Amino acid sequence: MRAKLVLAGATITLGAVAGCGSASQPAAPALAWPPGAWTVSQAPAPADAQQSPGYGGIACPAAGACMLAGDYVNASGRTALLVETASRAGWTTLKTPPPPSVAGFPNLGVVGLACPAPGDCVIAADSNLGSTAQTDTGLIYTLSQGAWTTAHLSLPPDAGNDQSMEIDGVTCPDVSDCVAVGEIIDAHTSSKYVYLDGTQAVAVGLPVIATFRGGAWTVAQAPLPAGAQGAAADLYGVDCAAPGSCVAVGTYAGGSEPAAGLIETLANGAWKPAVAPLPSGANGGQLSSVACPAVGSCVAVGLFTSGPGEGYGSPGLIETQLNGTWRVTPAPEPDNPRDPFGGYLSWVACPAPGACVAVGGYVTGIDVGETIQAQSDTLADGTWTAAATPLPADASSAHQFSELYEVACARTGNCVSVGDYDVSATAYQTFIESAAAGRVPQGQGPASTAAAAELPSGQGRISIQTTSTIEPTDMALTNQVSGIVDGLPLTGTATLSPDWNDYCFGSNGSTATGTLGGIPFTVTMTCGPPGSYKATYTGEWGGRAINMASTSAINWNTLSTSTTLTGTIGSQHVTATVVSAAGNASSSASPPGGVINQVTGTITVS
Repeated sequence: MRAKLVLAGATITLGAVAGCGSASQPAAPALAWPPGAWTVSQAPAPADAQQSPGYGGIACPAAGACMLAGDYVNASGRTALLVETASRAGWTTLKTPPPPSVAGFPNLGVVGLACPAPGDCVIAADSNLGSTAQTDTGLIYTLSQGAWTTAHLSLPPDAGNDQSMEIDGVTCPDVSDCVAVGEIIDAHTSSKYVYLDGTQAVAVGLPVIATFRGGAWTVAQAPLPAGAQGAAADLYGVDCAAPGSCVAVGTYAGGSEPAAGLIETLANGAWKPAVAPLPSGANGGQLSSVACPAVGSCVAVGLFTSGPGEGYGSPGLIETQLNGTWRVTPAPEPDNPRDPFGGYLSWVACPAPGACVAVGGYVTGIDVGETIQAQSDTLADGTWTAAATPLPADASSAHQFSELYEVACARTGNCVSVGDYDVSATAYQTFIESAAAGRVPQGQGPASTAAAAELPSGQGRISIQTTSTIEPTDMALTNQVSGIVDGLPLTGTATLSPDWNDYCFGSNGSTATGTLGGIPFTVTMTCGPPGSYKATYTGEWGGRAINMASTSAINWNTLSTSTTLTGTIGSQHVTATVVSAAGNASSSASPPGGVINQVTGTITVS
């Protein structure tokens, strides 16, 4: 889905912006940055699509585990939800539930996607459920353990009878913690344009923040900066370095004052607003996306104008948070663009502090409606560089309006972006650009070598799904494991011996093999004394010794366990607390697909 923006009378279409949840820990040594060259391909489309789909969300919780979420018009003329997942064979369409819409009002627009772990995703959408007041609402789709659930966001308790809500972005730092942002507007307002130069009227809007915690969504109006009461405001993007540590960005304007970038920061349970700084000579600005790879380290992007009557007059806007202070930097432009006239950035992704990719477009002529080219800006070694991006072979050469409006990067440095381009003066197509992890930073070996194995220091999150197959002949179990540990992708197989009389959660002599962060590991478990619910784990990961011990407790009513682990991996001390919840009950034989368990928790590395 796209959102309109008006600058001094010139209209441009920007991709709707939403942050993707980022882990709180620093980058893993396996990060290879900057990414390699971008390669382009056509975006997938269902067979019954009447036109190219519009993608409003992208997420890459692990290398090779990316997802696209969007919407399209099907053969019946109705808007339908579309979700694509990446695999080695290409993109695969997931089965999704139909939009819950009233007949005659099937409006649906996907605006954001967040995947805190592979297989656990949240899609945010706008949905118009009717033709009367309060019919625009936020719609949330949640994917967990292969099943979809749907929820509607309610207006805040103090909302008026003639108000409705539009959601513009979502992020989830954890499977049980999400934040969505947008605005509340008058239900009869036909336009939500904000004029950055301050010379035009502004539609009335109030910023809104929705929070998912404790299994339920709550919605509240976001605070405005001092002196901004009565201003029109909207929040477009949000990201959280960790649960309870979030930043949302957007814009506000009131009266004759120019529009300004709006920054909302969540800390100690409260949101605090601030005005984003602007470059010298700028007369208005907007922030459209933010990425926070670590607490206190964020990058926001957008655009600014440099004077009435000068159209864009800027190359785009970058704001960087360092030590609690936001600093502004004009974005670079691609080398030698034809007749450069300005640009904008619509989305930013940062797999680690100091490593970012921002995407958008730049204008190559005064006729901004026909001369926009897609671009990407990359932050590496403390410097931003810009480049024009390739387009598919069928791109129009005589008429071209292309842009990238979303990007996501796995913590290894693999990135995927999505946008659209003109194939003619009257038709456009969606396209995808991919970039593999690039060079390994100086002083580090390749990510696959033993020397590169190390967990990021500080506190991170654990989210693992296991699928167990029970052999009815001897009750041995085979577990297929996938997920995220401290920001690193985990895949593996655990084989549990059929000795169930040792009173620990597993079996004596059970083994696990796989990769963590792309680096191989092996682990063998030894159970403690009978009845102790204790175990020790020994093995190696990338040449580093694993020596861990665990103590567990079980809730027999819910068949869930709570486990505390402590020990060392190489020279690092590791403490973790995890909760394992059974997705379906086991029996003497496996149910179809196996027994599914979800493990979540925290990990601290020093």
